[in-house]
Amino acid sequence: MRPQQQTPFEGPFMVLLCALTLVVAEGLAVQAGGQVASLLFGGHHFIPGGVGAGTGIFLRLWRHPADPALAWSPVDRPSLPGPLAMWASLLVPQLVLVGLVVLAFRLVRHVQSAAGNQHGGPAKASRAHVERTMGRRAVERHTTALYGKDAAATREPLALGVDVATGARLFAKSEDYILAVGVPRVGKGEGFVIPAVLRHKGPAVVTATRHDTYMDTATVRAKVGPVYVFDPQGLVPKAEKLRWNPVKGCEVPQKAILRARGFAGFAGVGPAVDGGGAYWEQVAASIIRSYLHAAALEGLGVEQLLDWSRRPAAREPVRILSRHPGAARGWDEDLAASAEVEPRHRDSIWATVRRAFDCFADPMVLEATRVDHDTFDPGEFLNENGTIYLMGSPGAQHSVAPIVAALIEDVVDTSRHQAARSQTRRLESGLVLMLDECANIAPLGDLPKLAAELGGLGITTAVILQSVASARNIWGEAGERALRDLANITLVWGGQKDVAFLEEISRLAGEHDELVETVTQNELGKSSSWTPRRMPVLPIGDIANLAPNHAVVVSPHLRPRIAYLPSWRKDKILSALVGQGQNSLIGGISDGE
Repeated sequence: MRPQQQTPFEGPFMVLLCALTLVVAEGLAVQAGGQVASLLFGGHHFIPGGVGAGTGIFLRLWRHPADPALAWSPVDRPSLPGPLAMWASLLVPQLVLVGLVVLAFRLVRHVQSAAGNQHGGPAKASRAHVERTMGRRAVERHTTALYGKDAAATREPLALGVDVATGARLFAKSEDYILAVGVPRVGKGEGFVIPAVLRHKGPAVVTATRHDTYMDTATVRAKVGPVYVFDPQGLVPKAEKLRWNPVKGCEVPQKAILRARGFAGFAGVGPAVDGGGAYWEQVAASIIRSYLHAAALEGLGVEQLLDWSRRPAAREPVRILSRHPGAARGWDEDLAASAEVEPRHRDSIWATVRRAFDCFADPMVLEATRVDHDTFDPGEFLNENGTIYLMGSPGAQHSVAPIVAALIEDVVDTSRHQAARSQTRRLESGLVLMLDECANIAPLGDLPKLAAELGGLGITTAVILQSVASARNIWGEAGERALRDLANITLVWGGQKDVAFLEEISRLAGEHDELVETVTQNELGKSSSWTPRRMPVLPIGDIANLAPNHAVVVSPHLRPRIAYLPSWRKDKILSALVGQGQNSLIGGISDGE
């Protein structure tokens, strides 16, 4: 942080002023104590004196602990009582003085807080205020009110580090949506993602482009529940792989529609032949939903989807949808009509369908999604507090990302149905979605809308990005804005270079008055004056240049604060947990990314 300008009321002068005030106040208190002693226990009359006399008595008092009356002048001593009565009389004004100091301190703090809130000054929140807002007990009380005492005991609040200003530990509520933005190697993985996964007691979905997260957390998570690894690219070769058929469940029309939108969103359609890419994407989604629905009704797999997408005139899916009793009404006619449009349009539509299935061009992805290899049940995963690691390289957006997004949507949809059956209308198991490198590996098409809904279901969602520009590239300017605006808590590490984003965070922190000295020199000598100037509490440069493992925390009820998020390796408990079984995983890690 940048050094503050020193005002004339800081440094040695302030120390001297406080010491002088203390001596004078004590002098008045001692003088008052002497008057009480004389009126109640001594000569029953006033003892003359003033501020100067009281200050002198206070300075001499500590040399006569056995008989405090000796601190007074010889003329006044006959009017004073013995030592016991004297000390009792001196204690009363001391207690009054302490009470006045405490009252004045609280009044000043209240005035400062009111002035800061009204004029945008610095939020000098006390540790008690921070803990009442984002402390562990506050979060646990909130969780208990929502889920009951027994359910709350099984939920571990998501830690957000230590507030640098007050030393208070910060936590997120169970239904908070957290947006975390940090460039590589600033500590967001070891300081936020990994500790959250290690401490969580319920089911978790973790996306990652590196094997570090899996290596550091899998052993601990295996003690909580079953561990699944969806890793078509083989980033963790010896880990037991999860295999999942994206056709499964699509016998339900709503699920087929949802999954088709996800696949179509990865078609990468730009401006097309006779219209915008959005039109071709919507038409392609209607075809893909029919394919998924037909394949699910007949128990077919992804290979059949690929075969149908290569043949626009294929009649098999139309026959299935027209004859199967569980088929959605009218879908067969829609699919048949799509194949009979004008040839130029038909070619554009089916080119979009084929691009939507490009992810299956990778043989490893196709192998991981074969119908006869499906080993995953999202309901069991939630009930058994399992962990899913969804792995993919940074360039996996067109290969692994569509499958990862569809798998997450399947888990969320199952969670939605379980929450609907719960008395609290929330998922009591406490699912956490830790979507690291979200824009690259898990760009769910409806994520901006989904993030707002998941909190109400009792799902904690953390979207981790390297920059807001990556979100803008995937979800557009409106989607990126929604991801930022809907976040209950935003974490921003140093290294960001988006000035508009940094300016927004800085303005949220408000301003404060800073005294600036102006020195003038003339023939009579130097003179100085101090004038207040409104300055940002968190300048842009301070946010952009935060030290590693430090982040700005933006929350609804506190002004932005700087938190320290140390590496999990500095936590003795977490280090011990990881160390117990980490050696068994090292052999299963690939040498590359």
